[in-house]
Amino acid sequence: MVALASNPQGLTATAPLLLRGECVEAMRGLPDGCVDAVVTDPPYRYLDHRLDRAWDRGAWVEQVVRILRRGGLVATFGRGDSFYELNTRLHRAGLRFREEVIWDKVNTTSPIPPISRRHESISIYAKGEGRPQRVHIPWRERIATDPALFEGDIRRVSGALKDTHAHADIEWYLRHWEEGYESAYSMPGVEQRLLEEPPLDRERSAVGRGGRRLPQHIKHLEMLLRGQREGSIIRISSRDIYPGDGRRQHPTQKPVRLLERLIALCCPEGGTVCDPFMGSGSTGVAAVGHGHPFIGVEIDPAYYRDAERRIRGHLARMEERLF
Repeated sequence: MVALASNPQGLTATAPLLLRGECVEAMRGLPDGCVDAVVTDPPYRYLDHRLDRAWDRGAWVEQVVRILRRGGLVATFGRGDSFYELNTRLHRAGLRFREEVIWDKVNTTSPIPPISRRHESISIYAKGEGRPQRVHIPWRERIATDPALFEGDIRRVSGALKDTHAHADIEWYLRHWEEGYESAYSMPGVEQRLLEEPPLDRERSAVGRGGRRLPQHIKHLEMLLRGQREGSIIRISSRDIYPGDGRRQHPTQKPVRLLERLIALCCPEGGTVCDPFMGSGSTGVAAVGHGHPFIGVEIDPAYYRDAERRIRGHLARMEERLF
């Protein structure tokens, strides 16, 4: 069995707390404000599966609000009437809607419905003033899901290298990037490289300094090196959907990489992640893999064992890589 912390306050990323039982009852045993983010995929109530059972949404929302720290976020998958009801309950409980994220599956998941469905929705709510974090996705991952972007990005930077002034800008940027500056706007000498922003853009955007902005070739270079800011539509590379043998352990299993990106948006570094509908443990794998303490709850004995096995195996592989 995965080592269990004696209490949530003593959790570490290598000692997750995995609980088997009904989620509301399990959460009632957790202290107030012990979780930074709840990332979960509740039953949708339309699947023909033994796990798509009724659950007390009102009591569940009450416990989510209680265990979330001030500023914490909750991200839930869903669709249809049950998703609408859950969002309404979260709102009425005092949580603030912050964002809607779409998982673009690229391919349709079923040929049966009259509308070819190829996405899932995720809503993000906050307790208090919390907001999603600014996250950058590596350029290589971005082009892997949209190869057409590769040619345009390379063409823009290559064109800039033929321009004497642009070449000097790029040398300046690369020199200071290696020194560890967070962005070009914080680098020494940036004032000499800012351009006047057109009046319309100046009204619509707060980016830049006093109506001035970076040249496009520096923006594209920064994107190549630092990655692109996470968007509201997430695509996952086919190799990252279900790695290994490509099979799912759970009928509604989500890709670990998708959950890694949601956790990055919703949870601060080292913060605690909770999944009250743990299933086969994908959220737990994503959380501990990035240094987050994890609390998971699962009612089904078989899937609980799957989750335990996957999380334990992932922790073991991480430990092996350290030596």
